Amino acid sequence: MSLLDKIRKETEAPSVKVETRQDALIENLAEENKSTQKQLTNTHEDIEANLSAELASFPPIAQKKVGVRLEEDVLAGLEATCKQNKITIETFLEAAFIACQQESLVMDATIADAQARLARRKRAGTIRSILTKSQNLYKEVK
Repeated sequence: MSLLDKIRKETEAPSVKVETRQDALIENLAEENKSTQKQLTNTHEDIEANLSAELASFPPIAQKKVGVRLEEDVLAGLEATCKQNKITIETFLEAAFIACQQESLVMDATIADAQARLARRKRAGTIRSILTKSQNLYKEVK
């Protein structure tokens, strides 16, 4: 019998048998893990539901890219306006910026709106990130 055959035989039927034993600490740990997992599941579901509800309240972002990502309704209106006037989105944005520069009240209002939109987008991005991370962690816990 070769050494390789001996190793195979030992793998199939090991010569040292280990009996399973009852251990109170291991049983307690298993029970604690079960209760902790139930709490994590409930907490995870609550957090995920709250974040999903908040994310649903934000305007959807268009998948079509025009150098920048825009909210779907803004992109649709911008494309319709540009198509109707036979201009490109880029030239419209340039002209709008120049017009805003000439009117300080319009520029101030535009900047205030842009800052509010930025805050909403950052919050939506944070929520998406948290949801993805929590879903990945939840998969690891299971």
